[in-house]
Amino acid sequence: MQTIKNLNTSLSDGIKIVIVTVLALAGLVSSFSGQNRLIDYIIQYLPLLLFGLIAIYAQFKGYSLLSFTILLMIFYPSSINNFMDATIQLLGGRVAFTLQIFMQFGIGVFLLLMIASILLSGVQLKPKLRNEDLLFLSIGILHILVFNNVIAAFNGLLLVLIALLLGSRKLASLLFLLKYLMTPLSYIDNIVRYDTLSLAFHIRSITGIIVLFVLIAYAVKLSSEPNID
Repeated sequence: MQTIKNLNTSLSDGIKIVIVTVLALAGLVSSFSGQNRLIDYIIQYLPLLLFGLIAIYAQFKGYSLLSFTILLMIFYPSSINNFMDATIQLLGGRVAFTLQIFMQFGIGVFLLLMIASILLSGVQLKPKLRNEDLLFLSIGILHILVFNNVIAAFNGLLLVLIALLLGSRKLASLLFLLKYLMTPLSYIDNIVRYDTLSLAFHIRSITGIIVLFVLIAYAVKLSSEPNID
């Protein structure tokens, strides 16, 4: 237990920035799959690229818990599950292991150990929520709760919650904004591709676009305020 606890402090800030950068880049490259259309690449990979930049920035600002959680949830969410599935298949006589499965399993374990180490070392919580934050964020939260189940809503808000608890209103706004960033492009693409779309889809997409503009206004407002991380 002490070894795990000391893992975070044994790495310098510079080393952690390098690790986060390399793992974000590796996760982005490994996620590439054959897409037939440019718009599919944009919708799939632009958010990943921006998540990677936010993870690097978070580590640069000293928010290691947020940075490594972004890597685990966004870039390596199935790293351990894929290894366990391959192990079960091996017991059934089928070899499903690949080099990528082994490498991502190692990365996933490392990220979990880093998160555990940070938590065991003690995380200083310094939430700085203001009434205006609650106003802007509640609009997005309400949209998520209306159009998703509770578990999906929690997963969508976890990174935002971590950023707020660590005291970074700017990072919280950017993470929330990323959730809706591709909504307009995805909506237009579906309108062009399909003749018939459900009313529920139109309502969800249009309200999502409204939430996006609200969150953009919130992020711009925060960026104009001095001394905000």
